[in-house]
Amino acid sequence: METSNLPLNSGETELLLQAPALVTMLVAGSDGDYKENEIARGIDITRWKKIHARPDLLQYYDQVRPRYQSDIDQLRKQLPRDINERYRYLSDQLKQLNPILFKLHKPLAEQIYASLRELAQQVAEASGGVFGYLSIGYNESKVITLPMIDDPRTYRV
Repeated sequence: METSNLPLNSGETELLLQAPALVTMLVAGSDGDYKENEIARGIDITRWKKIHARPDLLQYYDQVRPRYQSDIDQLRKQLPRDINERYRYLSDQLKQLNPILFKLHKPLAEQIYASLRELAQQVAEASGGVFGYLSIGYNESKVITLPMIDDPRTYRV
């Protein structure tokens, strides 16, 4: 997926490439403070997806991976400290993916959406739990479905 071949402007492409970092920060900060193991898990996942993602997403993650850490660092500097304000900001950013995903070919939009949800799940599970149980906290469980992003499977084309 070469982003220069997509029907997106530069701002839309930028947001699409920043989406994994936004998802990571949304989940990692959902319980109030950022858990380093969750952020590290996001880094591991993007590294893994660069090689093992669905075939149509290999190029996407090839472009996401080199910038992911700097996107995380930048978000950490600019995000509000208040958990509600932070959620609102990240949610608003991710909500802007809706018209972008709608512009893409439906199968590609579905794969990106599924991949972002997988990332959210993996980041949430990184915080552990008790013997593998309760590994996803209550606040994380509310955000890992990415309710602010419309499921592309429901698009009417």
